[in-house]
Amino acid sequence: MDELLRRFDKVYCQGIEGAYSHIAARQLFPHLQPVFLKSFEEVCMSVSRDGGSAGILPFENSTAGIVSGIVRLLLKRDLCVATAKEIRIRHVLCAKNAAPLSAIERVFSHQQALLQCSEFLSRLDAEQIETPNTAISAIMASNDEASAAICSEEAAQIYGLEIIEENICNSDNNMTRFIVIARDFAPSPDADVTSVYFKVKNESGALFKVLKVFADHGVNLISLHSLPLEDEPWHYGFYVDIEGSLGNEGILRSLEEAKEKAQFLRVLGSYRSRRA
Repeated sequence: MDELLRRFDKVYCQGIEGAYSHIAARQLFPHLQPVFLKSFEEVCMSVSRDGGSAGILPFENSTAGIVSGIVRLLLKRDLCVATAKEIRIRHVLCAKNAAPLSAIERVFSHQQALLQCSEFLSRLDAEQIETPNTAISAIMASNDEASAAICSEEAAQIYGLEIIEENICNSDNNMTRFIVIARDFAPSPDADVTSVYFKVKNESGALFKVLKVFADHGVNLISLHSLPLEDEPWHYGFYVDIEGSLGNEGILRSLEEAKEKAQFLRVLGSYRSRRA
């Protein structure tokens, strides 16, 4: 396990046993029993109060995109990203009994899982019901023979459900990137990703001027996401992943210059991203 992760004595995650956040927590912190909480907000709040703790949050899916609201929570609680871990997601459709697909009236799952399995679900004449996480979906489906859940195979086994269909994701290469959040900023010496959030004035060329700084210094931007500002309708902030660490002189210089051209800029983390 990474030395930077050994500093944590507690890990929080949203959901219950068998949820994908639990699977990620177990892979990253095999020596710790995660503390389960009801919401992403509670995870962030708990980590902000406890400097020795870490939190696990789903951040981005390879087909459904970024998880709404996570960046806003990090900014609100002044939290940082300590590392990231990619998990291969293999959703299954499961139910109390192995009923035919035509008998299913309701499918429970998290919003992201429903999006990731939209092609399969389009073939079902069933109501789609969003839940806080996929493992809770399994529990809900176990109470009704006309219901099914989309969850992990592990959750299906834990909650006594029978698997009706396997490999129901739109993509065979369905990945979710989970982030480990912490209260204290601690850049990794072997970081390969630096995550940044910034805002610019709502005027012509403002975004271009910031992005041009990175191009001028030969810095590669892995991804760029526009995020709506909660208190400014139809205005946006921007989240960007940069290839490399804060030890890279070009990245440091580009961040210094970008900060001068942006209204607000904050480095959220510089860390090693663990591939699946």
